[in-house]
Amino acid sequence: MRILMITRPIGEPWNEGGKNLAYNIARNIKNHKINLLVKHNFSNKLSKKFHLERIYSSSKKRRTNFSDKLRLFVRLISKDNLDCYHFIFTPELYSSLFSSVILKLKNKKSIQTIPTPIKDKKFIRPLIFADRTVVLSDYTKNFLINKGFNNIIKINPGIDTNFFKPGKRDLKLINKLNLKDKFVVLIPGELEPKRGSRVILKTLINLHNLEDIIFIFSYRKDNNKKHLKEKKFIKSALSKHKRNNFIFLEDFHNIKELINISDIIVYPTLDMNEKQEIPMILLESLAMEKPIIITDIPPLNEILKSNCGIKIGKGDFYKLSQEILNLKNNKKRRLKIGKNGRKMVVKYFNIIKIAREYEKLYSSI
Repeated sequence: MRILMITRPIGEPWNEGGKNLAYNIARNIKNHKINLLVKHNFSNKLSKKFHLERIYSSSKKRRTNFSDKLRLFVRLISKDNLDCYHFIFTPELYSSLFSSVILKLKNKKSIQTIPTPIKDKKFIRPLIFADRTVVLSDYTKNFLINKGFNNIIKINPGIDTNFFKPGKRDLKLINKLNLKDKFVVLIPGELEPKRGSRVILKTLINLHNLEDIIFIFSYRKDNNKKHLKEKKFIKSALSKHKRNNFIFLEDFHNIKELINISDIIVYPTLDMNEKQEIPMILLESLAMEKPIIITDIPPLNEILKSNCGIKIGKGDFYKLSQEILNLKNNKKRRLKIGKNGRKMVVKYFNIIKIAREYEKLYSSI
């Protein structure tokens, strides 16, 4: 079967859950031909089983422009020998209606993978448009089934557990960031209050007289005024309380090495809207035997299938402070939780196993 994966442009920066998931699935499919949508300057060397469709411009902007969308429309209505369209993006009303029209015109078999929680719960019916709909969590699966949909399948996201595994720490990076003999807490994600930035701020203020702990804010660079304002606010507040044990890293290119030099990962988001239901960065961290501390909200909390991390209440900076200290002061427990995390990811989120599930799905429609 020849399948076209319809996503945002595959390629750098590798910091968007939907396209990363599509790329990882495609790389591990054996029995089907995959077409991928990429930018004109895409240069990754891929297997011959891939067909690269260079329809997106080489712009460094993250969002697709009108010309990109027009080229995508022309591509989808053109004649081809494709058997199936596989849509992998967050469903919104207009993009879903557009996809529905394309499917009616082309009369193609279709699969829709929804990587994020459904934001608009008032108008759900138009958002689900494919023959089969894949979700990443039991939370969304049960929600859609309760709304009367019967074509819902849950398939976990997957990562390359042979690539993301424990390894030697990069001493050059440690020295560059001045992290020698420090306990490193990595906070990945957007710099926004709803993503937990104020929770981290309160935690930093609460953890006083602990200069051997360093917090690294690793986030996607964005000229959004809200992000810039939040960064300025956090710096000002920490300066006022005489805190200097934090680092801001924008668009750090090697997330694997950043995880590797960290001791624990903290993800205190207040909601999961517009975020991948099971964030890749957390799976990658667990695969590298790093304990995680997350907010106990669905569907995020489904990631902790065994004793591989810690859950805290929404906004509970006091418990977050205590759990960070507990992990810092108990290396034996920290290492045990880390090993449990890798075992869990290999069992449930190994991309090779996930790709086999998609192959079965492709063959069944």
